[in-house]
Amino acid sequence: MRQADSTIKGYVYQFNKSICELLSANDDDIVTLEGVIEDIDIHSCTEITTIQCKYHEDGKYQISSVATPILEMLCHYCESSYLGKSVSYILYAY
Repeated sequence: MRQADSTIKGYVYQFNKSICELLSANDDDIVTLEGVIEDIDIHSCTEITTIQCKYHEDGKYQISSVATPILEMLCHYCESSYLGKSVSYILYAY
């Protein structure tokens, strides 16, 4: 069972990644936290990058813990490809 401290660590994990992305963004990039697509959406002049952050404390990796976000990214990729948009997807997981 997940504890409240694991949830808080997940928020901190996402917050830290958000800060890193904000600091490394170009001046004309648009960085949206809790974006339309994923947790962090970065719109540059030439591309869109979207990042899903997942924090799981248990030491054993299981595909089921990231299956839902990957399927959501795949669905969005299909929609974007159909509309002619190019989007890069990143799953940032601990």
